Amino acid sequence: MSALSAFLMGGNPLIPASEETPKKPTFSQTALGALNQMGLQSNYPEIRMVDRNHDMLGGRRHARAVRYESGPDALFLDKSIRNMDPTKAGEIIQHEASHIAAWNELGTGISEHGRQWLELCLARATHPRVCKTERFR
Repeated sequence: MSALSAFLMGGNPLIPASEETPKKPTFSQTALGALNQMGLQSNYPEIRMVDRNHDMLGGRRHARAVRYESGPDALFLDKSIRNMDPTKAGEIIQHEASHIAAWNELGTGISEHGRQWLELCLARATHPRVCKTERFR
């Protein structure tokens, strides 16, 4: 690749493309990738960035999925998630998105971290740790 081509494609013309440091994905790219991984690309939930002490997070969580009787599903995300390592942030969002995917496919009567949810989560997650929970029953 010529130096001009590298520059026009956003690279550094002084460093060969093979030696450039890969760019860290943006938070939006990370979040969309996590939602898509769980099969929600045709019906994205509403994303709400809130403080960790918000009622929906209770000061202990980084994120929470919510289903409303009317209106779109929502993911409440702690604002600090934007500054996390993209892999960790993506896994947190995948975990919460897996709840929405499970509600969509299996109904809202399933156990929050029960076997049906776990099977769906494990089938779609990028890594089994996405589906880890201390509250698994």
